[in-house]
Amino acid sequence: MQSPNKHTDIRHDGFIDQYLPPQITAYIKLARFDRPVGAWLTILPGFWGLSIGANEYGAKYWIYITIFVLCGF
Repeated sequence: MQSPNKHTDIRHDGFIDQYLPPQITAYIKLARFDRPVGAWLTILPGFWGLSIGANEYGAKYWIYITIFVLCGF
């Protein structure tokens, strides 16, 4: 018989289980804070687009990058 963990990529020995209180680990895993691939897939093309248009933004470029990162994660 196979182990039930064979069908998932959720780790039960990582940072979240070791250092965070057990009351919130289920919520952290549900929100996928341990695997933020969706956020990276949003942020990296956004960085590329902001970098292409950096000449138009001037000094506001870093403000837009900061806003984009905060909203992406």
